[in-house]
Amino acid sequence: MAGAPVAGLLAVALALALAVALAVALAGAVALAAAQTGPAVALRLAPKVGDTLRTRFEQDVVMTGATKVHGRDTTLVSSTSMLVLARLVVQASDARGCTLLAITDSVALLTLGAQALTPGESSRRAMQGQRIVIRLAPDGSSAVINAPADLDPALGSFATAMPSLLPGKPVAVGTTWESAMPVPVGGDAGPGHGARLRVRYHFDSVGADGALAFVTLHGSMARDSADAPVDRGARLASVGEVAGVLVLDRLRGWWSDSKLVLTLHSVVTPAAGNDAPPVRIQTRVTQRLHTDRAPGAPPPP
Repeated sequence: MAGAPVAGLLAVALALALAVALAVALAGAVALAAAQTGPAVALRLAPKVGDTLRTRFEQDVVMTGATKVHGRDTTLVSSTSMLVLARLVVQASDARGCTLLAITDSVALLTLGAQALTPGESSRRAMQGQRIVIRLAPDGSSAVINAPADLDPALGSFATAMPSLLPGKPVAVGTTWESAMPVPVGGDAGPGHGARLRVRYHFDSVGADGALAFVTLHGSMARDSADAPVDRGARLASVGEVAGVLVLDRLRGWWSDSKLVLTLHSVVTPAAGNDAPPVRIQTRVTQRLHTDRAPGAPPPP
């Protein structure tokens, strides 16, 4: 079970899970529901020039793979925790958005189980000190405009893990909006291919003083085994659910906290001609993002 072929299949399922988690963060609103109560409130990202946003990004991944080896039921469990401490310096701002310099101060990794599925010590060291320039719009849509050529994929995921899902106009408490988008993995290409992700967001409430806004999300995804083959011609079928909560500091114009939990159930079937049994994989990804309060800011109510 712990051989290279099975490890490769687990890595494919992990890549899909992380891609879905990232897609939730990047999905833009496509439709606003009419049900609203109270006055409209602006939900926008607009940090001030010169502000330094000190963030803590945590990601926990637990994978369980089950198959048969020499006719016996075999299970492999792997867990990985990553912690990234970073600063985001607001370099410029205008009506269309702001430019952020993201500096990775510290990266910590802890792995139990399949070591081959996670970055090694050299990758962890390479991530520290990386600098990435990001352009961010008030609605949360973002783009990396300058990054090192050797940027580690895990760090790239962190750089774009900030939730990017705000409606482009003021909305009232009770408003919901939805997004839908493909999540390609392996050889997926073109419309109609890859995992399909749908997420529904709900503007739950604002704090007593109006400073904090709370948004929750729930979604589902599916990938058909008939889509493009993945590792070594294998077929991947997946279904999953995602849930999360986001807290926006409206005074600072930035995310105070967010939490995202994704559960993915996958079946990887080896390519035709390979008599190896299918591998059933369950993946759970938990991501948290926290931003320290601005110096001198009062504690939350």
